[in-house]
Amino acid sequence: MYLIPLNYDPFFKKVFSDVNIAKQFLEDFFDITIQSIELLPLNHKVTNNAAHVSFDFRCKINGQYVIIDMQQWYKSDIVKRFYVYHSLATVLQLENLSKKKQGNKKTEQLPRITEDYHQIAPVITLIWMVNDSLGFSDDYVSYSSLPDALALFIRNNTLWQSADKKMLTNERNKLLKLLDNNTKDLNFMQENKLIYAFQKNIVKNAKYTKYYEWFEFAERSLKKDNTEADFEKYNNRDVFLEMMHRLKAGTMTNEDADLIVLYNEFTHTVDDLEEAIKQQKQRAEEAQKQLRTEKQRAEEEKQRAEEAQKQQRLIAAKAMKNDGMPIEQIARYLNLTPDELAQL
Repeated sequence: MYLIPLNYDPFFKKVFSDVNIAKQFLEDFFDITIQSIELLPLNHKVTNNAAHVSFDFRCKINGQYVIIDMQQWYKSDIVKRFYVYHSLATVLQLENLSKKKQGNKKTEQLPRITEDYHQIAPVITLIWMVNDSLGFSDDYVSYSSLPDALALFIRNNTLWQSADKKMLTNERNKLLKLLDNNTKDLNFMQENKLIYAFQKNIVKNAKYTKYYEWFEFAERSLKKDNTEADFEKYNNRDVFLEMMHRLKAGTMTNEDADLIVLYNEFTHTVDDLEEAIKQQKQRAEEAQKQLRTEKQRAEEEKQRAEEAQKQQRLIAAKAMKNDGMPIEQIARYLNLTPDELAQL
């Protein structure tokens, strides 16, 4: 092994503790230029009863707080867990809020001292997913707080099926006005984002993006038998040279080696589990398909039987009528109402 895996939390933190590496990654991923970057504390405990929260990476750039967390282990609670991390990054800003005076001149009330919440900055949480793709095929998916009216508009089947272009345009214009309303900093809701980036998808899709090489580098470092040749293409960028310097296998401690063994064993178990789940899903889909086929066949048999019975009743009804039997009597013999008989 030439490099130890970037995707393991301790090694990720070791690499991203270098402010220049962190800055370059964020510039490449978000395609921005960072004027200033400030690394922030990673470990926090909100109250005596709250669970200890440890960020993998946390900083402040260009007036925004950014969290990056590496998710390599399989966990089913990642949506709610990272939402908590995201929210905590907002709450932690209370520690540094300055005070302001607030009073009412008309009622001559004495001014009171309160926190100035105008200083709260938006938070961007980037969850670097190593193996899981959450069912997406895209490189990443981003979530923010948007007006509910937008979701209702998209899900309004009646509106979209109407094919009324003018109506659609009018509804869209209403929503644009809603989205553009920045009264009292309403756009703050949209500036907060949770972004799930999928390493497996990024490497597979191989789009020409600035961030591609970072995820490709991480994927190559996961190979148990990776060699120096695997990373030759990164020798032309100083930021990757520094990363390789920090990840050299020769610097690995016994604890690092134990962690890698543990991860490899866990990954093997997860791969087996995923394969078993995949096979089980295929069997379930085949069973459902078979059930649908049998149900359709039974329904067709039922329809044929009902049609045959209908024809028999029609023949009997015609014969009875030709023999001069009253309609009411025919209906009684065939266990039908006069209306049903008329339909026959």
